[in-house]
Amino acid sequence: MRPSTETVLDGFDRPKLARLRLDRFQRSADNYHVDVVLAPALLKATSTYVKALVREHVMRLWRQPVSSFSDSIVQAFQRVIVEHHNAVVKRARSDNRLERVQLFELALLKLLLQQVDVELSILRTELEDARSTPARRLSGQSLQLHQQAVVLARQSWHVRYAATRQLIRELMRIEHV
Repeated sequence: MRPSTETVLDGFDRPKLARLRLDRFQRSADNYHVDVVLAPALLKATSTYVKALVREHVMRLWRQPVSSFSDSIVQAFQRVIVEHHNAVVKRARSDNRLERVQLFELALLKLLLQQVDVELSILRTELEDARSTPARRLSGQSLQLHQQAVVLARQSWHVRYAATRQLIRELMRIEHV
């Protein structure tokens, strides 16, 4: 027996999303932004994970051998995210303010996206610095470094997309466990 058209269409209904209510938070000095302070442990874990992830994608882009980063980096990232998420949920429940969880998730996404861009700019700077050293100029490595810089400049969008996609997948996996 075939399901009815209504049954099939019900499967395509999007879930109702809770409205993001940032107006309930105190504004910063500019009376526009909402300030969010994230713990140093969270900043360190995300920075370490993003750095490893971006560098792995860049090595693939340059077609160089890729050594997978340590599982301990991923586990530390997961553990810190879960700890902070649980603390935010607990606080939101005690204050009866769901928007705290939304704000945390939004701040975390912004942090991860910014760190991907920061890591890409650090890599560009490292390439430029390495290329300009006199020892590299004389050894002929300067041309290889220039080629890597050109490839990175042309394909940085791809690295940004791949790293961001993997980061968001990891966040979704953490949330749904």
